[in-house]
Amino acid sequence: MGYYIKKTEQTAPVQAVTESSLKSASEINVPTVKAVLDGLHYPNLLINGDFQCNQRGQSKYISNPMKAIYTVDMWRFSMLDKLTLTINEEYITFSNLRVSLASFTQTCSELDMSKKYTLVIKFRNESPYLIKKEAGQVINYEFKKGVFARVTEGKLVGISINGGIEIDIEYIDLFEGDIAYPHAKEDYTVALMRCQRKLLVFNNTPVGIGNFYNNTVYATIFIPTSLDNVPTISFNGYRFIIDGMDVANITNVVFGSMSQNLIYVKITLAKSFNSSMNGLSGRVTAQGTGNEFLCFSCEPL
Repeated sequence: MGYYIKKTEQTAPVQAVTESSLKSASEINVPTVKAVLDGLHYPNLLINGDFQCNQRGQSKYISNPMKAIYTVDMWRFSMLDKLTLTINEEYITFSNLRVSLASFTQTCSELDMSKKYTLVIKFRNESPYLIKKEAGQVINYEFKKGVFARVTEGKLVGISINGGIEIDIEYIDLFEGDIAYPHAKEDYTVALMRCQRKLLVFNNTPVGIGNFYNNTVYATIFIPTSLDNVPTISFNGYRFIIDGMDVANITNVVFGSMSQNLIYVKITLAKSFNSSMNGLSGRVTAQGTGNEFLCFSCEPL
């Protein structure tokens, strides 16, 4: 059965969802019911809103006072110290020892501040909270003690957390308009493919092939889907192997170009192979120690 949240006149732009605030699908016109079922007309505008995609693979993330830090796919910490995010099954936990506010947000490219939106935030073992954003309005509202909802001009959507508290969050949804649709956990494969248009992380696996010239490799990296923009590249523990002949660790990777399922890169090696090996092909692969990664990110900062 489908439900929607009935808009009520209220002095504060937030309310907890209860059964009395829900209407059955029989009270909604057919196009709206279809929209709920197929998710095409009124989708959750946030990517990885239930935090199930964690390509970076860490069990904990800690904020940095010098820069914004990405955590689970698409979500980042502001430049503050001491905020810790812990990954649990079905929810994430924040603990913040700093006195001032620390933000956990996503850049939502589809956000248009001139429109109305409904933000839904679900804490573990609590009913969801609804925060209404009116046309032209910026949201920075304390809807729960020590927790502020944020929808800003910079297209940032999420929460800010006050010092000295710990909270568990199951999901954050954003819908255009006045209706908060029931949360539907996205199929993991679909969610991952959406995230991989912004972030692609290889862990401990072979990723491509290349040709060697002196200490440089011109390599082709195979990717499951094209990225939305030119990525920044970070890596640890990858190497280039010419089978049966030689191995060299990778010291630098520079983006060249990209097609639908390929990224072309220029790789610098820690040593030069014998010049007689120029032109030979080899594999770009992990060293096999267990903590390798090769990351392509165009997540907006």
